[in-house]
Amino acid sequence: MRKSLALLSFVAALSVSFTSSLQAADPAKTVHFGTFSVATDYAPYLIAKRMGWIDEALGKIGYKADYLDPFQSLAPINEALATGNADFIFAAETPLIIGRASGIDDHIVWYSCAAKIELLVPASSSAKSILDLKGKRVAGLSGTSAHFGFMDNLKKAGLNSSDIAFLPTPPPEAKAAFETGAVDGWAVWPPFIEQEIIAGKGRPLDGFSSYAQVVMVGRTAFIQANPEATSRIIETLDRARNWVKANPEKAQQMMSDELKLPLVVIKLAWPRLNWSGSLDDKIIADMQAKADFLKDFGLIKKPVNVKADFVRLPNITGKNP
Repeated sequence: MRKSLALLSFVAALSVSFTSSLQAADPAKTVHFGTFSVATDYAPYLIAKRMGWIDEALGKIGYKADYLDPFQSLAPINEALATGNADFIFAAETPLIIGRASGIDDHIVWYSCAAKIELLVPASSSAKSILDLKGKRVAGLSGTSAHFGFMDNLKKAGLNSSDIAFLPTPPPEAKAAFETGAVDGWAVWPPFIEQEIIAGKGRPLDGFSSYAQVVMVGRTAFIQANPEATSRIIETLDRARNWVKANPEKAQQMMSDELKLPLVVIKLAWPRLNWSGSLDDKIIADMQAKADFLKDFGLIKKPVNVKADFVRLPNITGKNP
């Protein structure tokens, strides 16, 4: 009798262990995180990942995190979101708006920071404002906040798009063109700005003002099916962002290690990152201006209403109030 009871206990324990193993391996319990390239703008996420806070928060409810390699272009991000191979993506707003307009079913559920865009000119340039670049050529990545910032500042200065040529150029090629004098300016974001300044090859043009709004989108099907996990992720990222604000020197050192960039680059970039913002009407209006810009320039075919259709806060499982 004792042997039978012992056998039954062993079988029950084995069954529980096997069931637990299946649950742990259940792909529905895995949360896939990705980023568009790597950047200082993602500091709260990268630090929460590095400190183990995301794993801890998800582990308490039986989930686990899968950290994807950084994506280098928009097409694979859209594919990953469409196929469920990515659940959350960190990026500046414009590529995500493009994805949304193309039919990707996702929503903005968290705000990281505002990253200041600059228009770099060669260190030896005599240009004092954007007006001095009339008849010149400026490089920048098409469809980004840098592209929007360039066109917006051009308009505010009373210039037309034909007055300064904008050359759509990815950052690596733009960097080479800028440093060899093939272009007269470069609209770009941190840490490219700081690298050119430190190398003595470029300086920000006075009077240029524009920001990229850095956010996290969540795949709609995931956030609807996993509201608790989504809430825990957002709470953890808020915790990390508060830690970044309270511990700037430690955060800068961590980002230097994480991004494999000299600490001096990170320190110089830090003042261009505003960690105090939120998804309020002002930020949403700025994102809407970029959505309108993308539509007006033919970079998207379908208009995107950022507040009504794209932002899902504070009630992540329902419609906006």
